Amino acid sequence: MDDEITDSTTDDPLADLHLRYAASANALMNDMDGGSGDKFEYEGNEIHFEDYAHELAFLPDRTVPASTSLDYDAPNVKTPTLDPIAQLKLVETLRRHEEIMIASGNALPPPA
Repeated sequence: MDDEITDSTTDDPLADLHLRYAASANALMNDMDGGSGDKFEYEGNEIHFEDYAHELAFLPDRTVPASTSLDYDAPNVKTPTLDPIAQLKLVETLRRHEEIMIASGNALPPPA
């Protein structure tokens, strides 16, 4: 079969691709285990969305404002390796995105 593909290549890449596709399709049809080839069963169409419900990640409801006070002077925010200007930029960025902060823990529930 490889000889047929090598011998039938052309200088035109599109024609070469077409010939290789036809040769591959022919090889696959010849290698089928019995069967008439007129029926194909796709296993994935029997999988339903409910089967994946346990794999989905659900974030907490953020429509209700949480009364969380964040400490921007805490040791996990203030770091001695940053210069004062970088430290101010960090705190400013944290304050700007305060509404999406999570006070403690993980946003995702523990696995079932």
